[in-house]
Amino acid sequence: MENTKFTQKKWVQNGVNGLHTVNGSCIALTYGENAKYNAVLISKAPEMLYMLKELINLHELGHEIGQYDKARELIKEATEI
Repeated sequence: MENTKFTQKKWVQNGVNGLHTVNGSCIALTYGENAKYNAVLISKAPEMLYMLKELINLHELGHEIGQYDKARELIKEATEI
């Protein structure tokens, strides 16, 4: 999991269908009826991956997983406009 090969900078939805890093590098363009929603969801992928890794690490260390509020907030950010 440490060998992730994707743009590590924060991704942001830009305009209706654009997805860029904060410094302006294009990640993806989405098209179609749900372009804006797809761009928002895709923009949250790095944060979702980080959170999943964090949850797995906590579980493997035997900790009670108390990240539900963070997970719910991230899901809300990724699915609501």
